Amino acid sequence: MNNHPRSLVNGTPADKISLTDRGIQYGDGVFRTMLVADGQVVDMAAQLDKLYADANRLGIKGISPETLRDDIHKLLDQCQGFSALKIILTRGNSNRGYVYDPKADATRIVSIFELSDVPNSYWTKGVDLFVCTTRLGKNAALSGIKHLNRLEQVLARNEFGNEFQEGLMLDTDNQVISGTMSNIYFVSNGSITTPSLELSGVRGFMLDKIQTCAGESGLSLNTGHIHLQQIDAAEEVFVSNSLIGIWPVRSIGQKQWRRGPLTSKLQHLIQHPRIPENT
Repeated sequence: MNNHPRSLVNGTPADKISLTDRGIQYGDGVFRTMLVADGQVVDMAAQLDKLYADANRLGIKGISPETLRDDIHKLLDQCQGFSALKIILTRGNSNRGYVYDPKADATRIVSIFELSDVPNSYWTKGVDLFVCTTRLGKNAALSGIKHLNRLEQVLARNEFGNEFQEGLMLDTDNQVISGTMSNIYFVSNGSITTPSLELSGVRGFMLDKIQTCAGESGLSLNTGHIHLQQIDAAEEVFVSNSLIGIWPVRSIGQKQWRRGPLTSKLQHLIQHPRIPENT
């Protein structure tokens, strides 16, 4: 695969969509990014369930799972090593204005991207997080959904450079919500807590997987409200998403951690293909 993504728009090879598509006009759509390992989409069925659940919350319908799977399989040939599959579903084309046509055909965009190599130390020793000044707004109607409007994350990510591997995002009340591209977890007294996403943030697929693996292994994973000042009390911190699995967090500001036993155990339990062997 070369450095340019291979893409299908509504099943046809293309790198353009209509200027009247509501995904461009209003960010009216949803997406998911999935790991491809040697031509196989990791956790594809569960990932597509998440995609359709988000689309249904916004009332975007009309794309059959069979059609989407056909698109995916058209792009999986020539995939060696690790790559990223990105699926975008928009509400389709419409006339000018916020009111949409409920009968309009949704647009589906499926693309394959190469993944850059990252050091094994991100999984073994951890990563450094920058505390972003950009805040996440509160909106219960959109919370948890991976919708196309990612401007808060775009602004936050561009606050820091290569010195940091991820940014920590707070809401307008200085409650910890997530990373710019990840969900975040804090370990204390043998219990794992991840921030509540009732009003802000994206519920990534890996969060669901970690919750399932933790439950099956007798580990406690709870959601709660975590203020920035409370993170110093954590014994372990880690972040997750579908492309990285789990990265331990090495530092946030002046506070530092080592990769702890619960983080290591969960790295093993989720069986993510990119986590180095013997981690």
